[in-house]
Amino acid sequence: MSKHTFVAVVIIAAVALTLLLPRPQAAVAGGGVFFVDSTGDESDSNPGDCRCATAGGTCTLRAAIQEANACPGHQIIRFDGTGQWMTIRPGTALPALTDDETTIDGGDMWQFVGDDLVPGVILDGDGQAFSGLEIQGDNCQIFGLEIINFGHNGILVEGAHTMIGGGGDFLRNVVSQNGQDGILITGDTATDNRITGNYVGTNPIGTADEWGGVSDWGNGNHGISVWNGDRNIVEHNVVGTNGWSGITADAAQDVTFYANRIGVDVVGQPIGNRNFGVHIGNGANVTMTNNLIEFNQRGVYVTGAGSQASIEANTIGGNDATSASPPTGGGILVNNGAGATIFENDILANTAEAGGGIAVSGSGTWASIASNLIQANRVVTSAPPLGGGIYVEDAIAVIAHNEIANNNVDGTGGMGGGILFRNVSWGFVVENEIHGNWAASSDAVAGLGIYVWGGGGIQITGNRIEGNGYGSVGTVYIDNADDVTVGENLIVHNTNSAGGAVFVHGSSDILLENNVIAHNIYDAGLYIHDSTGWTTVKNNTIANNSEDGIGLYHAQLALYNTIIASNGGYGVYDRDAASNPSSIGIGHNDVWGNDSGPTNRADVHFYLGADPRFFDAANDQYGLRTGSLCIDTALSAYAPSDSYNGLSRPQGDGPDIGAYEMAPPTFLPLVLRND
Repeated sequence: MSKHTFVAVVIIAAVALTLLLPRPQAAVAGGGVFFVDSTGDESDSNPGDCRCATAGGTCTLRAAIQEANACPGHQIIRFDGTGQWMTIRPGTALPALTDDETTIDGGDMWQFVGDDLVPGVILDGDGQAFSGLEIQGDNCQIFGLEIINFGHNGILVEGAHTMIGGGGDFLRNVVSQNGQDGILITGDTATDNRITGNYVGTNPIGTADEWGGVSDWGNGNHGISVWNGDRNIVEHNVVGTNGWSGITADAAQDVTFYANRIGVDVVGQPIGNRNFGVHIGNGANVTMTNNLIEFNQRGVYVTGAGSQASIEANTIGGNDATSASPPTGGGILVNNGAGATIFENDILANTAEAGGGIAVSGSGTWASIASNLIQANRVVTSAPPLGGGIYVEDAIAVIAHNEIANNNVDGTGGMGGGILFRNVSWGFVVENEIHGNWAASSDAVAGLGIYVWGGGGIQITGNRIEGNGYGSVGTVYIDNADDVTVGENLIVHNTNSAGGAVFVHGSSDILLENNVIAHNIYDAGLYIHDSTGWTTVKNNTIANNSEDGIGLYHAQLALYNTIIASNGGYGVYDRDAASNPSSIGIGHNDVWGNDSGPTNRADVHFYLGADPRFFDAANDQYGLRTGSLCIDTALSAYAPSDSYNGLSRPQGDGPDIGAYEMAPPTFLPLVLRND
C-alpha cells in the first residue's frame, strides 16, 4: 500500500468512525469539542448553552465560534464533512475569537488532489470587506484551513500566545488571495504569537506552476505582517506572490523570522513577492536567521530611524531592485537611519543600480557586514552603476572577513566592483577576500576591487585583493577623498586598463603602509594623479607589476622604507617631470631591477639599489632572505609599529625596508654529548 493510499484510508476510517459515534455538540463547563457539520452561515440559536445548534439543528462555523466565546474552558472547533470538501462563505464577518484557548482545527478534513494533500475546509470571503478570522483571545490555535478571498486580512491576530499553523501536513494553513495581508499580527497586546509552517500567498500545494498560475494566489499587501506586538515568531512558512512584501515588521520589538522560504516555492521555483522579501521599518527590531529569500524585487529592506535587524545565516539570492525605489540594494538595503548586523549570509546573484549585493545609505545609518559570501551580484544602469558587491553612501560601515567575489559592474562609468564608499566619513574594510570582480565592458569602469569616492576616514587593512579585472582604472581607487589608510593588504594579479593597482586621484592625507602590491597588469603598482595633498608611502613592497612601480602626475609623494623591484617600467616615473614635476620626499628605499631604471627624475636618488632577496616572489612570498640589505636598515622614524606579516617592528637592530619584518635567525646552543 502506498503512503498516499494509507493516509486516505486513515482519513476515511476516521470519518466513518465519526459517523458511527454520536456527535458531541455539547461542551461541558471544563471545555469540549464542537463539530461543524454545515457549510451554512446561520447563527447559534441559543448562545451560551454550550451546544452548537442553529434553529435548523445544524452546527455552522459561526455558531461554533459563538458558543466557544460563550462557554468556559478550552473549546475545540472541528469539522465533519462526511469525507467531502467543506467550503464556507460567510455573508458577514465571523465573530472574533474572544475566549482564551480556542482551537479551530481542520486537520482531519484534508483531501487528495492527485498526489497532493490540501486543506479540505475552505473559508472563502468572496471579496467582501472583512477579515476571515479575527483572534482577540489568548492561547488560541488555527490549524489546517484554507482561507482565501477576504477583502481585508486572511487572519487577524490581536491576542497573545496564539499559534497559526504547525509543522507538517494537516496543521499548516493556506492563506492566499486576500485583499490586504495574509496574516496580520497587530496591537500592543499581540505578543508571543507564533506563525509557523503555513503557505501564504501561494497555491494550496506551495508551488508556482499549478492551480491557475502564480498571479492568482498572492495577498494584496503583505504575506505576513507584524505591527507593534513584541516577541512574535514567524517560522518555516512559504511566502510568495504577495503584492507588497513577503514578511514585514513595523514598530515591533524582539521579532524573529526563522527558516522561511520567501519568494521561492517548495521545489525552488520563483514565486517572488512584488516588492520586498522582508521589510523592517518604523523602529522594529528583528532577528532573521536561516531564511531563503529569493526572486523578490529586493531581498531585505531595513529602513527608518531606530529600525534594527540581525541578519544571520540566510541565503539571499536572485532578487532584482532595478525597478524599486530607490533602485539600490538588490540583496539587502539598509537606509534612512536604520542599522543592521549582516553576518554569515550567502548573498548571491542579486541585481540593482547601486549595491548589487548590499547597499547602506543615509545619515545615521550603519551596518556591520561580516563573514558573508557576497558573490555574483550585479549593478546595471544607463547612469553609472555603483558597487557590484557592496555600496555605502553617507553612512557608517564595518566590512570584515567577507568573501566578495565575481561581482559585476555592467555599464559605462561604473565604479566599485567589490566595494564602493561614497561620501563616507567613517568606515573599515578589514581582512576580506576580494577577488574576481569584473566589468562587462572596458568603458571607464573604475576600482573593481574597492572604490572610495569623496569623504574620508576610511581604513582598508589586511585584505587580499586578487584577480579583479578586466576594464578597470585602478583596482583600489581613491578619488577626491581625504584621510584614507591602505595598510597590510595583499594586492596582486589584478588587471587594469589604466591607472595602477592602487590609484589615488585628487586626494590628500592618503597613507599606504605595509602593503604588497605585485604582479598587477597595467599601468603601475601605485599611481598618484593630481594630488590635493600628500600621499605617504611607508614600508610597502611594490614588485613585478607590468609597468612602473609608482607612477606620478602632478602628485605629492612622501616615499619611505619601500621596496620597488622588478617592475616592467621605471621604479618611480613622473609623467610630467619636464614641465610640472611632482613633489617627492624620500628616505631609505630600495629601488632595484626595474626594466626602465630607477626613475626618470634626475633629482631623485634612492638609498639602495640592491636585490632585496625575496623568499619566493613568483608565488607572492615577499619575505626577505638572510643577507638582504633591506633587513634592519629602514628609517625608524617612518616605520610603522607592525608589519604585513604580523610581527612588530623592529625585530633586529632596526626595522626592515619593505612590507615584511623578518625575525633574526635563531641559533640553538651546541650540546656536547659523551657516548
